[in-house]
Amino acid sequence: MKIAKRLALVALVVLLTVSLVPVASAQEPVQAQVIASQLNVRQLPTLSAPILGTYPFGTLVVLDGREDLTDNGVWVRATQAGGGLSGWVFAEYLSFITGSVEALPVVQVAPASGNAPAPQSAPAASDGSVTGTIRNTSNLRGGPDTSFPRIGGAARGTSASFSGRNAAGDWLFGTVGGQQAWIAAFLVNVRGNVGGLPVAHEPPVGRTSSRAVQRRG
Repeated sequence: MKIAKRLALVALVVLLTVSLVPVASAQEPVQAQVIASQLNVRQLPTLSAPILGTYPFGTLVVLDGREDLTDNGVWVRATQAGGGLSGWVFAEYLSFITGSVEALPVVQVAPASGNAPAPQSAPAASDGSVTGTIRNTSNLRGGPDTSFPRIGGAARGTSASFSGRNAAGDWLFGTVGGQQAWIAAFLVNVRGNVGGLPVAHEPPVGRTSSRAVQRRG
């Protein structure tokens, strides 16, 4: 009887100990929201890297890593929530919703070079072309600025191919839904290296006003 009581006591102690051990919960993904009017998304964590596209203000992104380069600012690797454009962005233009920069694993990134591998991003065409689809219903213009005349429009999901850009890389020139026009880069889910496009000649169309577009990164 004494042995049975001791065994029962030991079993009770073990049960109580197990019940008091906290159960580890799955780690929440690190999420953030873009607080710049437009945030450049780059192939590598450096300002000299090609721009893959842009995130407009308010875009929700999921972060999966940070860079380890010194004297380079704080860059994080982001993917648009729900799937979409991926690349490197400046952390200072993000408002963290869950987690923090420190919670992200360090991604070993070699200094930018022509042979540096690209992080996860939309696949580019093997011939080096730049294509994309329109994010939302958008205006098409006669030049790379909102002061140029509207010459058409494009619905969400319209396919586009691009042959040029302006010097800043924030406007693209090409064929959008069968029409040649300029469109703001942040309105396009871009596939390919925008930085590799030649700077296109701006047509001599009269401007009615000028408005600077704030860009970050």
